[in-house]
Amino acid sequence: MANNENQIGVSAFTIDPKIDYGEVMNDAIMPLEPNQSMQSVYKMITEKSAELLIKSISQLDNGVVTYRKPLGEGSYYGMPTREAVRRFRRLGKRFF
Repeated sequence: MANNENQIGVSAFTIDPKIDYGEVMNDAIMPLEPNQSMQSVYKMITEKSAELLIKSISQLDNGVVTYRKPLGEGSYYGMPTREAVRRFRRLGKRFF
């Protein structure tokens, strides 16, 4: 949101020591609207993550899961600094 991106994604993947390097089982991309709050985005990705987890567990149980390498370069954003929060607010973004 702080980078004005227009979409966000979630995935179920295998664990690997490198960030965003495990093989993907399921994923979903959702649009981000300019006026969305951080809280609404968090709710959206939490609900979609739960759906993907249930789907992935079911596929694993039934032996029908397929894996693929991640596409492109992964990205990781750590916990925001105070300056990052200030910048977020200056951009007109909302937490709630």
